[in-house]
Amino acid sequence: MICLTALASSASRAARAPLVRGFGGPNLTRYRAYLRALVNLAGSIGAVAAGLAVQLDTRAAYLALVLANALSSAVSAAIIGRLPHLPPVRKPAETGRWIALKDPAYVVVSLLDGLMGIQGAVLVFALPLWIAEHTQAPRWFVGASVLVNTGMVVVLQVRASRGIDDTSAAGRAIRRAGVAFLSGHGPDRRSGGNELVACHGSDAGRDRPAHGG
Repeated sequence: MICLTALASSASRAARAPLVRGFGGPNLTRYRAYLRALVNLAGSIGAVAAGLAVQLDTRAAYLALVLANALSSAVSAAIIGRLPHLPPVRKPAETGRWIALKDPAYVVVSLLDGLMGIQGAVLVFALPLWIAEHTQAPRWFVGASVLVNTGMVVVLQVRASRGIDDTSAAGRAIRRAGVAFLSGHGPDRRSGGNELVACHGSDAGRDRPAHGG
Protein backbone atom coordinates (compact mmCIF):
# COMPACT_ATOMS: atom_id res chain seq x y z
CA MET A 1 0.00 0.00 0.00
CA ILE A 2 2.85 2.40 0.79
CA CYS A 3 4.44 1.66 -2.59
CA LEU A 4 1.15 2.30 -4.40
CA THR A 5 0.71 5.58 -2.53
CA ALA A 6 4.24 6.69 -3.43
CA LEU A 7 3.65 5.74 -7.07
CA ALA A 8 0.40 7.71 -7.21
CA SER A 9 2.07 10.71 -5.57
CA SER A 10 4.90 10.67 -8.12
CA ALA A 11 2.44 10.40 -11.00
CA SER A 12 0.46 13.29 -9.58
CA ARG A 13 3.52 15.54 -9.45
CA ALA A 14 4.47 14.61 -13.03
CA ALA A 15 0.98 15.44 -14.33
CA ARG A 16 0.55 18.64 -12.34
CA ALA A 17 2.90 20.87 -14.37
CA PRO A 18 1.24 20.19 -17.77
CA LEU A 19 -2.19 20.78 -16.23
CA VAL A 20 -1.10 24.07 -14.68
CA ARG A 21 0.46 25.12 -17.98
CA GLY A 22 -2.68 24.19 -19.89
CA PHE A 23 -5.24 25.84 -17.59
CA GLY A 24 -3.18 28.60 -15.94
CA GLY A 25 -3.59 31.25 -18.61
CA PRO A 26 -1.01 33.96 -19.37
CA ASN A 27 0.01 34.62 -15.74
CA LEU A 28 1.17 31.21 -14.52
CA THR A 29 2.88 32.62 -11.44
CA ARG A 30 -0.30 34.16 -10.10
CA TYR A 31 -2.32 31.06 -11.01
CA ARG A 32 0.13 28.83 -9.12
CA ALA A 33 -0.04 31.18 -6.14
CA TYR A 34 -3.83 30.89 -5.90
CA LEU A 35 -3.65 27.15 -6.50
CA ARG A 36 -1.11 26.69 -3.71
CA ALA A 37 -3.17 28.85 -1.37
CA LEU A 38 -6.25 26.68 -1.99
CA VAL A 39 -4.25 23.49 -1.45
CA ASN A 40 -3.01 24.81 1.88
CA LEU A 41 -6.52 25.91 2.85
CA ALA A 42 -7.53 22.27 2.53
CA GLY A 43 -4.37 21.36 4.44
CA SER A 44 -5.46 23.62 7.28
CA ILE A 45 -8.63 21.58 7.67
CA GLY A 46 -6.54 18.41 7.67
CA ALA A 47 -4.21 19.90 10.28
CA VAL A 48 -7.10 20.55 12.66
CA ALA A 49 -8.39 17.01 12.13
CA ALA A 50 -4.92 15.55 12.64
CA GLY A 51 -4.40 17.53 15.84
CA LEU A 52 -7.69 16.26 17.19
CA ALA A 53 -6.86 12.65 16.28
CA VAL A 54 -3.42 12.84 17.89
CA GLN A 55 -4.86 14.41 21.03
CA LEU A 56 -7.50 11.65 21.33
CA ASP A 57 -4.88 9.01 20.46
CA THR A 58 -7.42 6.26 19.78
CA ARG A 59 -7.71 3.69 16.99
CA ALA A 60 -11.10 5.06 15.99
CA ALA A 61 -9.70 8.59 15.61
CA TYR A 62 -6.79 7.47 13.45
CA LEU A 63 -9.02 5.21 11.35
CA ALA A 64 -11.44 8.09 10.74
CA LEU A 65 -8.51 10.25 9.64
CA VAL A 66 -7.34 7.63 7.11
CA LEU A 67 -10.84 7.08 5.74
CA ALA A 68 -11.45 10.83 5.40
CA ASN A 69 -8.20 11.17 3.49
CA ALA A 70 -9.20 8.34 1.15
CA LEU A 71 -12.60 9.95 0.57
CA SER A 72 -11.02 13.32 -0.23
CA SER A 73 -8.73 11.62 -2.77
CA ALA A 74 -11.71 9.98 -4.46
CA VAL A 75 -13.55 13.32 -4.67
CA SER A 76 -10.44 14.99 -6.11
CA ALA A 77 -10.12 12.25 -8.74
CA ALA A 78 -13.76 12.72 -9.74
CA ILE A 79 -13.27 16.49 -10.15
CA ILE A 80 -10.06 16.10 -12.16
CA GLY A 81 -11.74 13.55 -14.39
CA ARG A 82 -14.21 16.23 -15.51
CA LEU A 83 -11.49 18.61 -16.74
CA PRO A 84 -11.40 19.17 -20.51
CA HIS A 85 -8.83 17.23 -22.52
CA LEU A 86 -5.52 18.96 -23.18
CA PRO A 87 -3.62 18.28 -26.42
CA PRO A 88 -0.08 16.97 -25.93
CA VAL A 89 2.77 19.49 -26.01
CA ARG A 90 4.99 19.11 -29.04
CA LYS A 91 8.53 17.97 -28.38
CA PRO A 92 11.12 20.61 -29.38
CA ALA A 93 13.21 19.72 -32.38
CA GLU A 94 16.61 19.82 -30.65
CA THR A 95 16.16 17.82 -27.48
CA GLY A 96 17.58 14.69 -25.96
CA ARG A 97 17.23 12.59 -22.85
CA TRP A 98 20.37 14.07 -21.24
CA ILE A 99 20.18 17.62 -22.60
CA ALA A 100 19.57 19.14 -19.15
CA LEU A 101 22.88 17.75 -17.86
CA LYS A 102 24.70 19.91 -20.41
CA ASP A 103 23.64 23.04 -18.50
CA PRO A 104 25.71 23.21 -15.26
CA ALA A 105 23.70 26.11 -13.83
CA TYR A 106 20.45 24.20 -14.29
CA VAL A 107 21.93 21.12 -12.63
CA VAL A 108 23.12 23.12 -9.60
CA VAL A 109 19.78 24.88 -9.20
CA SER A 110 17.96 21.55 -9.48
CA LEU A 111 20.12 20.00 -6.76
CA LEU A 112 19.61 22.97 -4.43
CA ASP A 113 15.87 22.97 -5.11
CA GLY A 114 15.78 19.27 -4.27
CA LEU A 115 17.50 19.91 -0.96
CA MET A 116 15.09 22.75 -0.14
CA GLY A 117 12.21 20.44 -1.02
CA ILE A 118 13.03 18.41 2.10
CA GLN A 119 11.21 21.11 4.09
CA GLY A 120 7.89 19.52 3.17
CA ALA A 121 8.82 16.23 4.82
CA VAL A 122 10.28 18.07 7.82
CA LEU A 123 7.07 19.98 8.48
CA VAL A 124 4.61 17.18 7.77
CA PHE A 125 6.45 14.14 9.17
CA ALA A 126 9.61 14.97 11.15
CA LEU A 127 8.29 17.94 13.14
CA PRO A 128 5.06 16.24 14.33
CA LEU A 129 7.01 13.14 15.41
CA TRP A 130 9.52 15.29 17.21
CA ILE A 131 6.81 17.25 19.02
CA ALA A 132 5.04 14.07 20.11
CA GLU A 133 8.13 12.13 21.19
CA HIS A 134 10.83 14.61 22.25
CA THR A 135 9.13 17.73 23.65
CA GLN A 136 6.87 18.61 26.56
CA ALA A 137 4.33 20.27 24.27
CA PRO A 138 0.77 18.88 24.30
CA ARG A 139 -0.11 16.49 21.49
CA TRP A 140 -2.49 18.94 19.84
CA PHE A 141 0.59 21.03 19.01
CA VAL A 142 1.15 18.57 16.15
CA GLY A 143 -1.89 19.97 14.39
CA ALA A 144 -1.10 23.53 15.50
CA SER A 145 2.37 23.45 13.94
CA VAL A 146 0.98 22.32 10.58
CA LEU A 147 -1.92 24.79 10.86
CA VAL A 148 0.51 27.70 11.32
CA ASN A 149 2.35 26.54 8.22
CA THR A 150 -0.68 26.13 5.98
CA GLY A 151 -2.41 29.23 7.35
CA MET A 152 0.54 31.47 6.54
CA VAL A 153 0.75 30.08 3.02
CA VAL A 154 -2.96 30.82 2.50
CA VAL A 155 -2.48 34.41 3.67
CA LEU A 156 0.90 35.20 2.10
CA GLN A 157 1.31 33.03 -1.00
CA VAL A 158 -0.32 35.38 -3.52
CA ARG A 159 1.48 38.39 -2.06
CA ALA A 160 4.81 36.55 -2.19
CA SER A 161 4.32 35.88 -5.90
CA ARG A 162 4.14 39.56 -6.85
CA GLY A 163 7.04 40.80 -8.91
CA ILE A 164 8.30 37.30 -9.77
CA ASP A 165 7.93 37.51 -13.53
CA ASP A 166 11.39 36.56 -14.88
CA THR A 167 14.34 34.30 -14.07
CA SER A 168 16.26 37.01 -12.20
CA ALA A 169 13.34 37.68 -9.84
CA ALA A 170 12.87 33.94 -9.40
CA GLY A 171 16.53 33.54 -8.42
CA ARG A 172 16.26 36.32 -5.83
CA ALA A 173 13.14 34.71 -4.39
CA ILE A 174 14.86 31.34 -4.01
CA ARG A 175 17.86 32.95 -2.28
CA ARG A 176 15.58 34.68 0.23
CA ALA A 177 13.72 31.41 0.72
CA GLY A 178 16.96 29.63 1.56
CA VAL A 179 17.79 32.15 4.28
CA ALA A 180 14.28 31.85 5.72
CA PHE A 181 14.48 28.05 5.75
CA LEU A 182 17.80 28.19 7.56
CA SER A 183 16.36 30.49 10.22
CA GLY A 184 13.39 28.19 10.75
CA HIS A 185 15.33 24.95 11.15
CA GLY A 186 17.84 25.80 13.82
CA PRO A 187 18.69 23.48 16.73
CA ASP A 188 17.30 23.27 20.26
CA ARG A 189 13.65 24.10 19.69
CA ARG A 190 12.18 22.44 22.77
CA SER A 191 9.16 24.49 23.75
CA GLY A 192 5.86 25.00 21.99
CA GLY A 193 6.58 28.70 21.42
CA ASN A 194 9.89 27.95 19.76
CA GLU A 195 8.28 25.33 17.55
CA LEU A 196 5.80 27.89 16.26
CA VAL A 197 8.64 30.36 15.66
CA ALA A 198 10.40 27.64 13.66
CA CYS A 199 7.25 27.13 11.57
CA HIS A 200 7.06 30.89 10.98
CA GLY A 201 10.61 31.00 9.68
CA SER A 202 10.05 27.97 7.50
CA ASP A 203 6.84 29.44 6.06
CA ALA A 204 8.62 32.65 5.15
CA GLY A 205 10.78 30.51 2.92
CA ARG A 206 8.10 28.11 1.76
CA ASP A 207 6.03 30.79 0.04
CA ARG A 208 8.78 31.83 -2.35
CA PRO A 209 10.36 28.75 -3.89
CA ALA A 210 6.93 27.74 -5.20
CA HIS A 211 7.29 30.67 -7.62
CA GLY A 212 11.05 30.81 -7.89
CA GLY A 213 11.16 27.18 -9.00
